[in-house]
This record gives sequence, C-alpha cells and structure tokens, in this order.
Amino acid sequence: KSKGLKTNTYTLPAIEDPSTGVVVADSFEIAKYLDRTYPETPKLLPPGALQVLKQAGDAFPTSSANDAMIIFMVIGAEKLNPVSKEYYHRTREARFGERWTRLAGLDNREQLVEQGTESTKAGWNKLSELYDNTPGTFVLGDAPCFVDFVVASRIRFALNTLNVVEVGGITSLDGGRWTRLQASLDKYFQY
Repeated sequence: KSKGLKTNTYTLPAIEDPSTGVVVADSFEIAKYLDRTYPETPKLLPPGALQVLKQAGDAFPTSSANDAMIIFMVIGAEKLNPVSKEYYHRTREARFGERWTRLAGLDNREQLVEQGTESTKAGWNKLSELYDNTPGTFVLGDAPCFVDFVVASRIRFALNTLNVVEVGGITSLDGGRWTRLQASLDKYFQY
C-alpha cells in the first residue's frame, strides 16, 4: 500500500498460510481469505458483520483523521529501539504532517495519555451501544467475528503501550467490558 508515501508501506498483520503457501497482509483481507479458504470453520465475516464493522469504524475514525490514535502511536514509539524509532517517526511525520510533529513534540506524557484517553471515550461509548444490542459476549452474539478482534486489538495495543496507571482510564470503561472482551479472545492471539 502506498498510504500517500513515495515508497510502499508494508502492513501488519500478515500471515503465511502453511497449508497453501499463500501470504496475505491487512487484517480485513486476512479475514476474507480465511473465510473463503476454510469454509468449515467459524466465520470471521458472517452475515451482519460488515454492517457492524461500519458502525464500529464510525466509532473510531481512522488514525489519519484522529489525534487520539496519533497520540497513542507517539507513546507506542517509545518502546522501539533507536533505529526503528527514528524510522517510525520519519514515516509517520510524512504521513500525518504537522499533527504528528506537534503531538510527537509534546514532552508531557501524562497530558498526552489523558488527552488521548479522553478523546476516545465517545468511541468506546458508541461501541458499547453495539454490544448492548446483542444477547452474547460478542458483537454478533455468542461467536466472535472480525469486529470483536479489531476491538480486542485496540485494548491489547493499550495494554502493551501504556503503564498500569495510564491504561486504567481505558480498561475501566463500561465496567471493564473491553478488558473482559480482550481476555475472552486471548486464546486466538499468538506471537
């Protein structure tokens, strides 16, 4: 994908299917591939999933439209080694321009985390409404779908990026619903 940069950007996640040798990048493309290639397994994109995915996407605008996501990307970059951190900052500055420069230049981590957490609360509330309208643990009922994995990935990112005190602003939302959702999908996350 070019993502507006002069060179291609290679995205994660990516998989290499050991059964077919096929390599697929981008989480949505992976979900489509798995559903198509393994029709006998539970569906990541069952009927209704695309509509819910759109609603979930509306709750959290893409990172290029959202200062909160940039804030968490800036904080996440702190964990990178120096060479990776330099590359990450350089490519994100090319992608996001002045907003990246402004947010990456802030020295007050506490203020950054507070601003990022506060600006995502409305999105979490919208997601909560989607989950409130289902009888099961997951957004479409009792079986997880692609949307649940996207939501759990956001929580996992926060858990891996923020310290224990900082992450509490997100994990305590909705009575801990999002932490429980992420934990219920832990068996699917492999590193």
